[in-house]
This record gives sequence, C-alpha cells and structure tokens, in this order.
Amino acid sequence: MLHAAVTPESSRQHLAFIHGLRGVAALLVVWAHLGSVWLATNHEPSILDVAYARLIVEPFRVFQNGGHLGVIIFFLVSGFIITYTSMREDRTSFAVKRILRLGPPLAVALVVCWLYVQIAHHYGSEPISVNDGGLRHWLSALFLLDGFHGDYVLGVTWTLSIEVIFYAMTFVLLGLTRRNPERSTWVLTGLWAVFTVLQAAVPPLRGSAFVSLPPYVGFLLVGRCIYLWRAELIRPIVAALNATLALVFFATFTERLLPGQLFGPRILPDAAPYYSYIYALVIFLGLMAAAPKRTIQPFTMLGDVSYSLYLLHIPVGFAVFEITAGSAIPNEVVTLIAIAAAIAAAWVSYRLVERPSQRLARRLLRHRTRRVVDVPAA
Repeated sequence: MLHAAVTPESSRQHLAFIHGLRGVAALLVVWAHLGSVWLATNHEPSILDVAYARLIVEPFRVFQNGGHLGVIIFFLVSGFIITYTSMREDRTSFAVKRILRLGPPLAVALVVCWLYVQIAHHYGSEPISVNDGGLRHWLSALFLLDGFHGDYVLGVTWTLSIEVIFYAMTFVLLGLTRRNPERSTWVLTGLWAVFTVLQAAVPPLRGSAFVSLPPYVGFLLVGRCIYLWRAELIRPIVAALNATLALVFFATFTERLLPGQLFGPRILPDAAPYYSYIYALVIFLGLMAAAPKRTIQPFTMLGDVSYSLYLLHIPVGFAVFEITAGSAIPNEVVTLIAIAAAIAAAWVSYRLVERPSQRLARRLLRHRTRRVVDVPAA
C-alpha cells in the first residue's frame, strides 16, 4: 500500500525541469502572439515570422505558431506542481495561496489591458485579443466569469478558467489525495468527466465561450499522474491508465463539442492541434528524464516571470506595435522591442505584485497558525 505522507524520491530535484518548462512555454506563447498575430492581422511582413514559419511551423505542423503547444505545456506543468504542493498543504493554505497567486497579477493585467485599449483607440485601431465591454464585463474578468456572457476581456485568460476548475477539484479531494492518491485520482477523473458532460448540457453554459474549456483539464490530470508516478505515490499502471483515460476523454469531449478541432481541417489543414499535444508530452517527459540540476538562463528568469508574462505580453506588446505603426522602424526590430517590453513589464509585475502577494499569503497563514497554537485546549 502506498502512503501519501511520504515521498521516497526528493521531488525538489525535479522543480528545476518544471521551472525550465515554464520558461519554454512562456516563450512559445509570447512568440506566437508578438511574432505573428499583430503583423498578420495588419498584413505587415516580417522576415522573422517568415523564417520561423518555414523552419518550425510548416515542417512540424505546429498549431497556432506554437502558442497552443506552450499552453499545453503550461497545463502539464500546473497539474504536476499543484499536485506536488497539495501534498504539503491543508485546505486553507491551498486556497489562500492559489487566490493570492492568481488574483493580484490578473487585476494588474486588466488595468494594463484597459490602457492598451485606450492606446489602440487613440491610433484609430481596434484592440487585438483584448475585448472591450461595459463595466460589468471588466469586473467579471477579475473573477474569470467574463467568458460566461461573452468573449474574455483578455483572450489568454481562458486557460485560467481551466486551471481554476482543476484547483477546485483538487481542493475538494485534498484530504483523500493525502490518504489515498490512487483512489483520489480515479475520483478526480470521474468528477471531471461528469462535470464536463453536465456543463455541456446546461443551456446558459452550452452557448457560452466556456463550453469547450473543461475538456482541457485532462492535461492537468496527466500532469498529476506524472507527478504521483514519479514520486512513487501511485503504481505505474494506475498512472498510465488514468493518464490514458484523461487523454481519451479529452479527445472524445473535444470532438463532440468542436467537431474537427483535433483531427480535421477546421482551422488550418496543415497544422492540426494533436501534433502540439504529442510534442508537449514528449518535451515534458524528455526534460523530466534529463533531470537537470538547475535551470539555465534565460529560462530561469522566464520561469520566474512566466505568469505575469503570460498575462501582460499581449497588452504591452501590442501597445508597442500600435505606437510604432507607420514609423521607419523595421517590423523585425519592432517585434523584438515588443517582446523586450513585455518581458520588462512582466519582471516589474513579478517583483512588485507577485512576490509581495506571495509573501502576504505566507504572512496570513503564519498568523493563522499562531492563532491556532495560542488557543487554549478545551
């Protein structure tokens, strides 16, 4: 019988590969948007974009210029690391840390999005990947509810909704996970399947942008299975069966909700998404097997700022494109400036928002622990 209270293998040794993967995923998403989307939308040429397409996108049939691949890597990383942390936290600690991890940087990103909208309108353009709306729409974006009644204010935050679903299920099963990781993983897979089917049957949700999102939780479940197997907390056969089941459910649900999304020429005939899913698993497992002792630069820094970079690269980078549009600066140079500006903004957010909010979480939890200890026994 396996026990969740012990980890025979030092899991900390594997956080270096996880940190590196965060950097890789962030770079893929940033390049997909800043290296291509604004230029393509405005029919602007770029030697960098053409070279990337010929060397990477076309021969490897990479979907969405690698952005989708980056997102799937993020999901695998999140499933792995959230399972790792959940084995060491109670429900209060888990909830407080997740809320203060996601919330403050998201609030800052929405403010930056609003500024980008104003810049775009000033230059007579419509913002790209940022959907303006009324006050209610912007406020609902703070709680990731904007997808229920329209497009997401910041397009990339659809992935955070998927993360929150996984966090909620992990929170509910936290006690069972620590007592019996195998049983909790089967239960988690079942809850996810039932939730996905039910939400697709509810009329208000069925017609929203949210409807196609829950199937992606399958990749976080795969990340969970990889962690539990790697830490020797579940048997390899159980990890393999759960991961396979999660992938089969994902494919089934996705094809049911969005026919042709995975295997058909729904968007791009030569860049089906399933290639990205295969690449993500190969990259994840390959880097884990390599087991680097530490993360090298620039991926250390990119891993640190990956969350803020994910949120800020679109409004900051596209604002740079708007401001420089029509200038004599070559598009290739503008692309590099936009990427540098996004990374700089993410670093500022990491230092001034993310780290302080994480320290606040630790302080709140430390004070809570002291209060519990100070209460006299009945």
